[in-house]
Amino acid sequence: MIEILPFLNYFKTPVLNSAQELKEEISQIFDNKLPNYLESIVQKFGKINTFYHRQKRIPFYDVYFPITLRTRDKFKIELNSISNLLDESRFCALIGSAGSGKSMMFKHLFLSCLKEKKGIPILVELRSLNKYIGSLKEYIIELISDYNLSTNQKILDKMLISGKFIFLFDGYDEIYQDKLETISNDILHFIDLFNKNKFIISSRPEANIELLPRFENFYLNRLTEFEAKEFSKVQLK
Repeated sequence: MIEILPFLNYFKTPVLNSAQELKEEISQIFDNKLPNYLESIVQKFGKINTFYHRQKRIPFYDVYFPITLRTRDKFKIELNSISNLLDESRFCALIGSAGSGKSMMFKHLFLSCLKEKKGIPILVELRSLNKYIGSLKEYIIELISDYNLSTNQKILDKMLISGKFIFLFDGYDEIYQDKLETISNDILHFIDLFNKNKFIISSRPEANIELLPRFENFYLNRLTEFEAKEFSKVQLK
């Protein structure tokens, strides 16, 4: 079981050091809102239903099968640790077709952030922005803070300047076509403002995510015949 408060305490001091004038407000976020947010995602991802286990939620890592990535020049990356990915780039685009395992992979990356203390993970399901009235920054404020919007802007800016966060943008291909340009520009503006942090975004290949600036592209490998057999064993055990 991942202990959230010790994890957050690991990052609390360096974040506070970068924002002394808002120390009290940021401390409250670290002591209250952020633990609640992370705890809710851990509960959501820690146990899951699968095709073979529809009636009962089972521990995620009982059925997780590690996926490998490749760069365009075929360099292979194991995803058993998030460090293997972030050592390649702080701006990673993970590209895979339907059924390739992106959903399981993102759950693994979120949980790995907590286990390995690589940064405070913030999950943004990009389809949620399709009908959201407001900016990406405002959406993230609602996720991690209880303060009013004007105060939140200052607090969030100071927190993110520390570079201690990992943003997981899931489902670029799920952005509505009529919203794509606006949301894409909002994402890129957010990254420009807080580029000391780490950013991972996922998509199907047909969404042209390869065109996003800054991002290194990584492609999900299909399972080999041997891996497919091993995957089946893990699911059925």
